[in-house]
Amino acid sequence: MYELANIDELREQFPVTQQRIYMDHANWSPLPSSVRAAVDEFMQRRQYAASTKNEWNEKVVQVKGKVATLMNCSRNEIAFTKNTTEGISIAANGIGLRAGDNVLITDAEHAANLYPWLNLTKEGVELRILEARGRDAKVSDFERLIDPHTRAIAIDHVENWYGFRRDICRLGRFCRSHGLLFIVNATQSCGTMPIDVKENHIDILSFSCFKWLLSPYGMGCFYCDERLIERIVPREVGDRSGTISSRESDAKLILAADATRFESGNLNYPGVYGLGAALDMIADIGVERIQKKIVWITGVLTKGLSDLGLKIISPLKDEFRSAIVSFSVDDPNDIVARLLEKGIYVNVRGGMIRVSPHFYNTEQEMRVFIETLAEFV
Repeated sequence: MYELANIDELREQFPVTQQRIYMDHANWSPLPSSVRAAVDEFMQRRQYAASTKNEWNEKVVQVKGKVATLMNCSRNEIAFTKNTTEGISIAANGIGLRAGDNVLITDAEHAANLYPWLNLTKEGVELRILEARGRDAKVSDFERLIDPHTRAIAIDHVENWYGFRRDICRLGRFCRSHGLLFIVNATQSCGTMPIDVKENHIDILSFSCFKWLLSPYGMGCFYCDERLIERIVPREVGDRSGTISSRESDAKLILAADATRFESGNLNYPGVYGLGAALDMIADIGVERIQKKIVWITGVLTKGLSDLGLKIISPLKDEFRSAIVSFSVDDPNDIVARLLEKGIYVNVRGGMIRVSPHFYNTEQEMRVFIETLAEFV
């Protein structure tokens, strides 16, 4: 058993707990009260012209520092985006791929880490897809697919459907030793487990903040290792991206030397304030404690599912587990609809029921879910 010492206080931050059992964080997260308060305060101050854009940009710098602390990097390596897709698109369009080059992904990638690469195939870039859905994507599997024209491996840290956690440390070392870029989508992992971009040799990392990071929609983060920043040329630029040499006809764009070059214009300032409050909450708890809590609570969940005789599709070995637990039933859509009528929020993905609890969910909620599910299966 591993319960957070201040669980009752934490649950007060989530009014959703007073009305329903919400376990669909792999889809989106209900906002904590502190996050809503931060956004509301920004909106109120703007409504009365009680703040300035300089203040907003100071907050941007502060919150980038909090993201950097979470990732173990410099805030100069962080840019704010709208979502995961924008970050992956910056990478795909900016790393200088040419006709004949190839990029490796798996067949289990979320659309955010698939579509930007598929979009390059019309320009002659080859996309090589490793069959690894619901299983480990081993270094040896990727090694068989690389050739002198391979430029990058792009992978979801945690699978969207199955919840399979990839070994990014081994994959990162492999990429670094073979001169390949290692690009990671961390949307389904960031906020639930520690991610050290330096230790894992991650070159580029992108994630949305509206799931496990408990933040408003429209907020994403993009990390780019400082040694690569000037190599990546953004296709979309604006007044945040850099400066111009003059206003004359021979004017030249001088891109920023840090990750700000990837921010084309005004940011989602309310979202920045909300993300800052969410990161404060996560830092106060500690991401290591959050991981321990999720491992324990999903263990309660998987035992209950096993006791019902249901087939669990998600991995059960600790090295591959995440906060996502998927299992198979007959007519999952009907069962999820009936659970919803009982005030229990889960989801259907890939023909399976997907359950994704967070740190504020409780053992009792897992047991209520299992007992309710038993009425329908």
